[in-house]
Amino acid sequence: MGISQPHDDPLIIRALIANREVHRVLMDQGSATNLITAKVAERMRKKSEWITPVNTCLYGFNQHPTRTLGQVYLPVTLGATVRTETLTFLVVDIDVAFNALLGRPGIRQFDMVHELLRQISHGKGSGNLES
Repeated sequence: MGISQPHDDPLIIRALIANREVHRVLMDQGSATNLITAKVAERMRKKSEWITPVNTCLYGFNQHPTRTLGQVYLPVTLGATVRTETLTFLVVDIDVAFNALLGRPGIRQFDMVHELLRQISHGKGSGNLES
């Protein structure tokens, strides 16, 4: 049994975000930003004061603009080489199927374009495909 072509399934990985393992991280090369849900973001810190306010609306989740709660800077660790980069995430209080989303900025920062084109992630540990 092989992979059916074309392979259009979303790429879902695990990642270490702020030294916590986060499941259901969506890799989305169509997104212009990195997102993290408010529920997951609140577990990363003890107080909500660390969220920097930004006046930003997102479009594309539903028919209406979605206001962000602000932005946070969090260390993200991916891959077998245990590479860590600090990424900017917009915090959203919406009910979605993922806990975080790595958009084009995060994908570019981790040089993961080739993995997305092949829809695979290699190595052991965080940053691997989830089933």
